[in-house]
Amino acid sequence: FGVAFGVAFGVAFGVAFGVAVGVVFGVTAGGAIVAGVLRIPDYLVVFLPTVWTWSRKGGPLHRVTPLPLPRVQRRLEAWLEADWTAGVHNVNQILAYTLQFIPAVRAVNRVLERMPEGRVLPAAAELARAPYDWRLVLFGSASLREAMAEQFLEGLLWAFFFFFPALRRRLRARFPTKPRLDTPARAACAGFWYLYLGEPEEAVRAFAVVRHLPHGEEMSAIAEALAAAMGAGSVRDIAAWADGGAGFSLRYVEEGPPLRPGTLAALGELARAAGEVRTALLAVSPLLRSTAVGRAVGTLTRLMETALETCEQPEAELVQEIATRWREILVRWGGEIGEEVLRRPAENPFAEGASGRPVRRTFVGRGEVLARLERWWAGPPETPLPVLILYGHRRMGKSSILLQLREKSPPNILVAPTDMQDLVSADHTGQLLQKFARAIYEAARRAGLDPGPPPAEGDYATFGQAASALNGLLERLDPQMAGRRLVLTVDEYELAEEKIAAGKFDPDFLRYLRAALGRHLWLNLVLAGRHRLEEELRHYHAVFYGSAEPVKVSFLSRNEAVDLIRRPTDDFALDMEEPLAEEIYRLTGGQPYLVQRLCYELVERWNDRFGREGRETPRRLTVEDLEAMLTPEFFREFFLAADYYFSGVWEEAGEDGQRVLRAFAAQATSPMEVLPRAALIRAAGLEPE
Repeated sequence: FGVAFGVAFGVAFGVAFGVAVGVVFGVTAGGAIVAGVLRIPDYLVVFLPTVWTWSRKGGPLHRVTPLPLPRVQRRLEAWLEADWTAGVHNVNQILAYTLQFIPAVRAVNRVLERMPEGRVLPAAAELARAPYDWRLVLFGSASLREAMAEQFLEGLLWAFFFFFPALRRRLRARFPTKPRLDTPARAACAGFWYLYLGEPEEAVRAFAVVRHLPHGEEMSAIAEALAAAMGAGSVRDIAAWADGGAGFSLRYVEEGPPLRPGTLAALGELARAAGEVRTALLAVSPLLRSTAVGRAVGTLTRLMETALETCEQPEAELVQEIATRWREILVRWGGEIGEEVLRRPAENPFAEGASGRPVRRTFVGRGEVLARLERWWAGPPETPLPVLILYGHRRMGKSSILLQLREKSPPNILVAPTDMQDLVSADHTGQLLQKFARAIYEAARRAGLDPGPPPAEGDYATFGQAASALNGLLERLDPQMAGRRLVLTVDEYELAEEKIAAGKFDPDFLRYLRAALGRHLWLNLVLAGRHRLEEELRHYHAVFYGSAEPVKVSFLSRNEAVDLIRRPTDDFALDMEEPLAEEIYRLTGGQPYLVQRLCYELVERWNDRFGREGRETPRRLTVEDLEAMLTPEFFREFFLAADYYFSGVWEEAGEDGQRVLRAFAAQATSPMEVLPRAALIRAAGLEPE
C-alpha cells in the first residue's frame, strides 16, 4: 500500500520532491497500519481478567507490549519507597523480563523527586551501580516524553530529513533530550550518566549542582580528578596531575563512610603512580628515573587488572582506560630512559655508609630492633615507658636507627633528635638542657603545635634556670599532647658522660630528666651510645628506678648483609651475584661499616672500568672481581681509610679483649678459623672466667 501510494503521488506531481514526500508518507502510513494490526492482540490482552489480576498482585506481566500496564508503576513506586535498594533490583528485573520501560522510568523519577535531598546522591549511585539498561539512569535526568517524541518523528520522517537535514536540527531543538540539571535528583543522575559515557567534564558540571549535598564534594572531586586524568596526554601532564590527584582517599571523605570507597582507592593508586612520575622528572640520575617509572608502570598494570573488580561503576571503566593510556605513555618514556642508563656509569649507593655517616638510602635489616621500638610506642600515650638505651660498637648503625625512627614514625609520634657531637665545646649543663629544649620545640612546631617562643640562651645560663625554662616548655605542651608521644633521642650519649667526668655537666641532670618523664607521661627518652654503655646499665637502672631497657645493636645477620649487598637501593644498576654477597659477608662477619666499605670500593672500580670500556661493560660483579681487588696495596689503603673504625673497635675491646684479638691474629691460619677454647685461653694468657 505504501509503495503503491508513494509512486502514484510522485507520478501525479511529476517531480522529485513529490516522489520523496509520497514515498515517506506511503511507507509510514503502511508501516503504521501493519504495526497496528500486529499489535492489536497485545493491546486487547490488557483487558483480560487474568492479566489484570497478575499486574495487581505484582505477578508475571505480558512480555510483548511496551504500553504501560495497569498498576505496574504504582507497584514499583511502593517497592522503591519501602526499600530503595530492593526496589531498584525489582525495576531491573522488570526491564530484563518485560517491555515495561515507561512505568519503570516514571516510578524511579517520581520517587527520586519526593526523596529528601540528603539521600539523593546515594540513591542515584545505587541506580547506577549495575542497571540492566543505562537509559534508566539517563531518563532520571532527561525527558522520556521528549525523547520518545523525537524518536517517533525521526522514524516517521527519516527520508524527508535525508533531503532536509536542517529540519532535523530544528526538530531536535524542539524536543530537547539532553540530561537536565534543574533539580538535585536530575543533576545526580546526569553526573553518573556522563561518567558512563566517558565524559567526566560534563559530569563535573552536573555534580557541581549537588556539591552542597552529602557526598557532593566527594563526587565532584572524583569527577574533576577523572576529567584531569583523562586529559593527561604527556609525562609532564601526568606528573602535574599528582598535585591535584594525591590523597583522594583522605581529602574528600566526610564524616562516616565514603560513597565510592573503591573509586577513591583507585584514584589513590593513580596518584601514587603520578607521584612516581614526578619523582622521575625531578631526578638527575637516569637510573633513579628509570626505577621510578618502573614502579609507576607496575602500579598502573595492577590497576588495569583489578579496576573492574574493586572500583564502582561507572567509574571503573574510566579508571581502567586512564591506567591503560598512562601506561602506554610511560612505557615509551621508560624505554628512552633505559637507553640513557646504559650510557652512564653506575651511581654508588654505598658512598653514604662508607663515609661513616648515618644511612638513609641503604638502610636495610634491623627488623628486630625497629619492631621493638614500634612495640615500645604502640601502647596508649598515657602509659609510662622505660628509657631505651641503644648500645653497640662504633659504626654499628645506632645513628642510622635513630634516623629511621625519626623519618618513619607515625603521625602521633613526635621525635626530637639531639646529637652530643654538637656539644663538644659546651661547658655547663644549661647548654645541654637548651639543646634538649630546642629539639622539643622544633618537633612540636613541625607537628603544628604551639610551643611558644623559641628557647632563648639567656634562660639557660645555669642548671637551675635551664630546668625552670624547660619545665615551662613542657607544661605549655602538656594540654596539646593528647593522643601523642614525644621521643627525645640523644645520640653519642657517652660524650655527655665524659662531660660529667670532666666536671662540665652536673651529674644530677639525669635525675632531672627522670622527674620530667614522671610528670609528663607523653615524654619519652632514647639514649644511644657506644659499647661501654653496657657496663654502665646498672647506673642507669639506679637513676631511672630500674626502668632503663637496653637494646643491643650489633652485626648484620647473613640475610640482612646479603640484602644490603645485592639490593642497596631500588635503583641499583649493578647485579652483585649471590656468591659474591656470601663472600663479602664471610670476610666482614656482617659488620655494617665494613660491608658498605667493600661494596663501595667494588662499585668504584667497576665505574673506572666502565670509563675505559663504555656501555659494553657487563653490569654483573662476581667473586672474581672481589678477589682481583683484594691486593696487599688495597689492604694498606683500606685500613688507612677505615682507621677510625678499627681504632674504635680496638679501644672498646679493652685490655683483655685486645689480648684475645692478638691471640686470634697470631694463631689463626685462615680468616674464619675458630680456635678451640683451651687453645684460646693459653694463647691469650687469661683466666677461664
